[in-house]
Amino acid sequence: FFISFFVTINCVASESGADFEVGTIADAEQVGARMRTKWQKLESLPKNFLTNTGIRQLNGKHITLYTDIESGVETDRLPEIFDLMVSELCVYFGVDLKKYDKFHVRAFLIDDLGKFNKYGVLKNATDLRYGFSLQNQIWVRRQNGDYYQRHLFLHEGVHAFMFYAFGTFTPFWYREGMAEMLATHKFENGKLKLGWFPADSASVLRLGRIEIIQRLVLDGVIGVDADVVDISDLSHLFYLGKNNQSGDQIELYALCWGFVMFCEHHPRYRNTFRKLVFRLKESDNEFAMRLIRLIAREDKIDILTAQLRLVADWNDFKKNICYSYDFERAAIDFRLTANNVTKNNESDLLLDTVIRADRGWQNCGIKLEAGKSYKITATGRFQLADKPAIWRSEPNGITIKYNQKMPIGKLQAMIIPDPIKSVSGFPIAGKRNFLLPEYKEIGSIATWQPVKTGLLFFKINESAANLSDNKGTLTIKMENNH
Repeated sequence: FFISFFVTINCVASESGADFEVGTIADAEQVGARMRTKWQKLESLPKNFLTNTGIRQLNGKHITLYTDIESGVETDRLPEIFDLMVSELCVYFGVDLKKYDKFHVRAFLIDDLGKFNKYGVLKNATDLRYGFSLQNQIWVRRQNGDYYQRHLFLHEGVHAFMFYAFGTFTPFWYREGMAEMLATHKFENGKLKLGWFPADSASVLRLGRIEIIQRLVLDGVIGVDADVVDISDLSHLFYLGKNNQSGDQIELYALCWGFVMFCEHHPRYRNTFRKLVFRLKESDNEFAMRLIRLIAREDKIDILTAQLRLVADWNDFKKNICYSYDFERAAIDFRLTANNVTKNNESDLLLDTVIRADRGWQNCGIKLEAGKSYKITATGRFQLADKPAIWRSEPNGITIKYNQKMPIGKLQAMIIPDPIKSVSGFPIAGKRNFLLPEYKEIGSIATWQPVKTGLLFFKINESAANLSDNKGTLTIKMENNH
């Protein structure tokens, strides 16, 4: 379960990425136009395919759908939804809808595989379980539940559109992650919203991507506390680990869904991520390098910093993923506020700072050293909820409710370690590696002797979905512990 993602990123730390061409959407469309000249024309359907099998034909502007599923509202409006998808994809990618007026696919929505296999129309999908697409044809197997049925239908539709528009032969994580992300939708009152981050499980019945990632984290299948991430091969971001015994590729799809959703919605990456489509013709290696360089260019930081932040942000998202995830408030804040750090060379006081209760990890601007001992104290009262009543907490948290097996409101600390060049037993040749974060429960008072050296961050323990009704601050002091 490796994805070819970020192979051999060997660049100096001072490089900002400002010296490379970003490209335009027109560049991607030119590649798509060349690819379409190589497409095979659709074969005519066999005689008696419709009349002898009970298969129905449903027509839309951009799709002709053949199905053996009985007539019903949810099935019969799939061509309408597909046409809406095409319009929404043009808006998402910033292309002219008029250019795609002739975009059209043949689709098969299948209950009984035997009916379709009899006439040889399934091609490489003879034992179809979910969905499959090939240029301007898609095949989808009937699913339990209207939402998941539409999701798979849209997933394959995204593939077809992106091949038509851009000729995509990109890394697996991007190709499947984009289809998964954009197919996660909201359909209400005849309007379709693509790339929607789910508010609750009832809105995306049977999708289960969030639950899969939560389980993989809980079971230790994907490490959020592992020792090393090799940044020159970010397939480690998707590695399902030695503890994974199921072999079910749906887990890999869930991680691709999660990473692309993270890039699409995270305030630090959303604008950068959309520019990846400009150069889909690049090799896997070039394509991977482009994401890091775009991040560095967008944020005006060096590439090493861009790599470090991406690993830390993705790791934090995996660890805290939930429905209604508040990307804006939960994002790690690498900035420093005015007067954030106080250092007094005449005493052991290292830090005297204030953090907010309604935000994720906040940078304190000082570096802790592995092996040294620190005493941390926190004071203050803050609000955790306002309905049905106001909940107030101090740094030890309140046990009315728990998040990740800790009382909500309890103060937490995190170290984002410095990059390393070598690790015993892990040979590295010109590659950059990052230790993943180290965490500590603090509460009102704690002594901490970290095993890693790096920048110090604080936040209170709270679900990333419940930050908006928090109010107030905590005052934190830290000193050397002799």
